[in-house]
Amino acid sequence: MCMQKSDDRECITVDEVAAELHTTPLRVLMLIKEKSLKGEFADGKWLVTRKSLNCFMASGADLSLQASCHTSCSSSGCSCT
Repeated sequence: MCMQKSDDRECITVDEVAAELHTTPLRVLMLIKEKSLKGEFADGKWLVTRKSLNCFMASGADLSLQASCHTSCSSSGCSCT
């Protein structure tokens, strides 16, 4: 799924996502768990697809909101995963 390239990367690290979203790497991992971001664990680190990050940012999601229990929901509502 993820291929890291030096300039035009399909996937970026959790730390890079956190910097772009002005949040913490832990919050990014929670967003992956909530399926708000699409990511995979490879070579000992989590990577997030650029496409899912762009979609998440375009959706205007509010990172200040506390995540709720997702017992009956499987995604963030963003249709471009």
